[in-house]
Amino acid sequence: MKRRGYGFRWRQVALALLAVLLGVTGGMPFAPGGWIGRASADANNYYISTAAGSGTLGYGGDGGPATSAKLAAPYGVAVDGGGNIYIADRNNSVLRVVDPSGRISSVSVPGMYWPQGIAFDDSGNLYIANSGGLNILKRTPSGTVTVVAGTGAARSSGDGGPATSAELNYPSQVAVDADGNLYISESVSSVIRRVDAATGIIDTVAGTGTYGYSGPGGPATSVQLWNPYGMAFDSDGNLYIADMGNNVIRKLDVATEVISTVAGTAAGGYSGDGGPATSARLSAPLDVAFDDNGNMYISEADHVRKVDASGTIRTVAGTTRGYSGDGGEATAAQLSGPGFMTFDGNGNLFVSDPFNSVVRKLVPFYKVTFQSNGGTPVSPQNLDPGDAATEPGDPARTGHTFGGWFADEALTVPFDFATPINGDTTLYAGWTPIPYTVTFDKNGGDTEANPTSMTVNYGSAAGALPTAPTRDGYTFAGWAAAPDGSGPVFLASTVVTGDLTVYARWIANPLAQPANLKAVPGDRQAKLTWDGVAGATSYRIYMRTESGAYGDTPPIEVAGTSHTVTGLTNGTTYFFVVTARSAARDGLPSAEASATPSGTVVLPTLTEVRLASDNPAAGWAKPGDKATLAFASNTALGSLPTVTIAGRPAAVTATGGNGYSASYTFDGSETEGAVPFAIDFEDGAGTPGAQVTATTDGSGVNFDKTAPTGTMTINGGAAATSSAAVSLQLTSSDGAGSGGVRMRFSNDGLTWSDWEAASAARKWTLSSGNGAKTVSMELIDRAGNASPTAIAATIALRRASSPTETPDRTIQVQIADGKGGSVVETAVVQRTIDVDGLYKDKVTFTDYPWTQALDKLKALGSDFAKVVFPDDNGLTKEWSLVFPKTVTDLLSGSGTNMEIVTNDARVYLPAASLRGLTEDLSFRIAPVQQEDERKATERRALTDPLTLEATKGGSVEALGRPIVIESNLSGAEAQLILPLEETRKLDKSREKPAAFVEHGDGTKELADGKIEDFDQGGRPGVRVAVDRFSTFTILKIGQAPEHKAYVLGNPDGTFGPERPITRAEMAALLTRAVVREESYAPRSYTDVAEGYWARDAIVQAAKTGLMSGYGDGSFKPDAPITRAEMASAISRLLTDEPSAAVFPDAAGIWAETSIRKTSAAGIVKGYEDGTFRPNGNLTRAEAVAMLDRLLGRGSLAGAPRKWTDVPATYWAYGYIQEASFDHRYEIKEEGGETYVSTP
Repeated sequence: MKRRGYGFRWRQVALALLAVLLGVTGGMPFAPGGWIGRASADANNYYISTAAGSGTLGYGGDGGPATSAKLAAPYGVAVDGGGNIYIADRNNSVLRVVDPSGRISSVSVPGMYWPQGIAFDDSGNLYIANSGGLNILKRTPSGTVTVVAGTGAARSSGDGGPATSAELNYPSQVAVDADGNLYISESVSSVIRRVDAATGIIDTVAGTGTYGYSGPGGPATSVQLWNPYGMAFDSDGNLYIADMGNNVIRKLDVATEVISTVAGTAAGGYSGDGGPATSARLSAPLDVAFDDNGNMYISEADHVRKVDASGTIRTVAGTTRGYSGDGGEATAAQLSGPGFMTFDGNGNLFVSDPFNSVVRKLVPFYKVTFQSNGGTPVSPQNLDPGDAATEPGDPARTGHTFGGWFADEALTVPFDFATPINGDTTLYAGWTPIPYTVTFDKNGGDTEANPTSMTVNYGSAAGALPTAPTRDGYTFAGWAAAPDGSGPVFLASTVVTGDLTVYARWIANPLAQPANLKAVPGDRQAKLTWDGVAGATSYRIYMRTESGAYGDTPPIEVAGTSHTVTGLTNGTTYFFVVTARSAARDGLPSAEASATPSGTVVLPTLTEVRLASDNPAAGWAKPGDKATLAFASNTALGSLPTVTIAGRPAAVTATGGNGYSASYTFDGSETEGAVPFAIDFEDGAGTPGAQVTATTDGSGVNFDKTAPTGTMTINGGAAATSSAAVSLQLTSSDGAGSGGVRMRFSNDGLTWSDWEAASAARKWTLSSGNGAKTVSMELIDRAGNASPTAIAATIALRRASSPTETPDRTIQVQIADGKGGSVVETAVVQRTIDVDGLYKDKVTFTDYPWTQALDKLKALGSDFAKVVFPDDNGLTKEWSLVFPKTVTDLLSGSGTNMEIVTNDARVYLPAASLRGLTEDLSFRIAPVQQEDERKATERRALTDPLTLEATKGGSVEALGRPIVIESNLSGAEAQLILPLEETRKLDKSREKPAAFVEHGDGTKELADGKIEDFDQGGRPGVRVAVDRFSTFTILKIGQAPEHKAYVLGNPDGTFGPERPITRAEMAALLTRAVVREESYAPRSYTDVAEGYWARDAIVQAAKTGLMSGYGDGSFKPDAPITRAEMASAISRLLTDEPSAAVFPDAAGIWAETSIRKTSAAGIVKGYEDGTFRPNGNLTRAEAVAMLDRLLGRGSLAGAPRKWTDVPATYWAYGYIQEASFDHRYEIKEEGGETYVSTP
């Protein structure tokens, strides 16, 4: 089909409808072939088959299958709108038509002789290049045939006149543009002519009329063509010409009338596939066609080639001349001089194969290629457009697990095999390397490698080896495949292909030389001493009477570090060296020593040794005291003696003559009991004296660091007394200490009695005035150890203060405005004085005071009444109250809330809780008085499972004394406020108050409390919500301090401690771990897009000044952070002054001050070789360790292991554990934290 079809779809639709409605007239449908519903032909692969012709030259077969018919040099081919294929059967001078069912018929056209090219216009008219008749025929859909150009004379003439009067010189092909203009190729005259649709005038639009090649382009009528044949229009209306004799494809820009070359080089041949079409060689191209996607097709020699929109050329059909390949891929088929081409509505390409007397059909398909990426090959699949590929069986690859097929080479887009295939597709295999474990066996070492194993993916190298193990007496020499050191050596670059155990290789070191060899002469002997050598099992002594050579002397072998060589000759000088030995190796020789035996050797001795302390108690010492040894020798010593006292080195000074002094101050870590000492010394000749461990005068010092303990009660533990004269019951003990315990007493903790010998009882006078009285006792032993806190006991003093007091009397209770505080009414209280001198107060209310009180409260605008008992100085042990039902009805009816106020409790009752009572309301309030009962009540509260669960590993303490509150009110809302002792403060960050409640039915509960003032004097108290009344003990619940996690690991349970940490990860860690005020303007970075996982953290880090970006506006979030950058970020949070020292490789760099500052704070550390490596990438483990130190968070011990790739032996294990999960902890004395498990 040769036409311009784009931009006229409305016309196409109309013609299609006409074709359906009217059917075929005169054997020809209206609609032009290939214009309606054409499927995409944008394929690079085609199946080939024969559409018409049996391959036998001749004429016949009408009415039967087209593939059984005989054709003779078929050239032109066109498809109408009904899908009928028209074939110009040139040598038979007929038109052959193949209908959609595949049956062939003949259409006779009057005057047609040797037809070549054919084409439909928009109206369904068929134009025929009637080469033998030297004219152009037009056949209408009704079958009428007219001559539209040419006179039958074989010349090229008539331009500017009617086409029917013009002469054509063997027209080869025709094409009709969208405006109906008819284009004719005259191959013999080498020109292209055009018949104007409106006027019928013919003109030459390309070519000079003289065949040849005048260059790649220029004005169309000035460019030489050579045997132009096929023509086709592109979507813009430009005409493309198969310039067969010049081996190129020409493009005629109809608007500018300029010709250019779009394929071929004018040099004949077949080459250039995969490259630009303008660089390819073509061989006598006969036709050109376009598909709906703008791809250009060229028939030439024995091939069909395709030029895509990018200008790249490739072969889509044909190999060598012949006739074969039907049913297979077109690129493997044989063609013989393919001729004219056309597309049908389904995107199939029809190509006349005139020398084989057939028409071939190319059906597009798409090829799915499977790139196995190192796996076993997978066969490609050929698919019709829109079909889905079949998922093949998984390929295999050594050391890898197949991870599926991906649509992109980067393996980021998994491929869905339900996806319709609409183009050649390459799928890529994804692989996950199998991780293998390399285990590092210490092979007899004293320490393990760190880490002891590494996970390495198949085909990869470890990259870095672990920290080497150590072995006393050996040098580590790398890792080997076998324990004996044989086999391949394992290096950081060794490729791992499976689980592997490698073994440490060890080279034995020679034993060190014994140090400090001394030879002390004696009578015909010499005593040798030397320092021991690690790893030695024996020592060899070499002796000569000449210095230097010892090889010929049989050695003496001994086990210890001293030996006396006997049998020597006095007056002869002997020379000695010593070597260490073990079962596996010998050692280096010591320095030489010499001695000359004689019969007059005198050993040094100590003539006087005394030991004393500065404690006033002779012979005793306590922490802080100093013990001093004074001693003298019988001769001048060669150096200061070496002295230990209590097993610790003592400071030694010379005191003149041959006297010395050594002293030591006790710090409390020493063992109690007799203090040992040892003195080692030698004279000026190096002769050692015997070690001294005893004094010459029997003196000594005993160390005592334990303070005495004791107890005290007043009047046998009575709660109260009516007399200030009391009896104290006492106990004291100093265990195995220095004894001699003394005691002293005080009423106020400020003024004390004199120290006195400990006793079991003592008379004491309490301070004046009624109330609670506390007596304090301190103990001290002979060494001066005093009890760290005073021992105290309390009793209530109540004695008559005036002659008018009687054992039983009445007092008044106030009814006050709970909001303003003014007293509005009073009532009578019956007070009874018990045998122990304490009060019992009871009030039974009547209606009268309450009716008066409620009227006055109403006048004050108050709805809150307080029943206030007078201050009793702690002498009331019970308050009883009875409210008649008429009173509670008055209170609830008026909406008046009520509170009962005593020295030991406040009970608040809202009006709603008093509503609907059926009996009188009663209360009994009684603090627990007896000491043993109080302790038992507190003990139950402190040890109950409810309490222990609430502490979560923390502490618990009783505050104030327990109290019993009884009432017949139950199930109603109430508030209880209980007082605390003044000294009992709470740390609100981790401590909270609570009430332990023991009910009469045996049930218990732990109610949360709230701190508030108990009275107007600011006395602290605790408010608790209750709904029934029982025994209450106020507790201070102290939970262990808590640290929050600030690091996240990987979904597979790993942490990646050695992986470099990125700047984005660092920003996330800092903003999670560090709370800092925002003091910088927010900013955005060019490489941190919306939706980036760490964008919020990066913005926050910038606003708080923790991190900043670069001068070019970027942040480089995925770049690793260096050690210098980390020091810079942390230094902004420190106030420490920079240290004077600096690492040598950090001197003068931009971050020098930050590194010095963080080093001074103990947050960053260098390497064993003294360097800092500022430009080295910071690992995730190093980052966490630095942040933990910055935050004051110690290395965490005792917690369950968090990450599979961080073993307990890893250097930063405790730091990583600390940062990895929320936990409670206790501080260890030696530093760090201990994990506290919570219920």
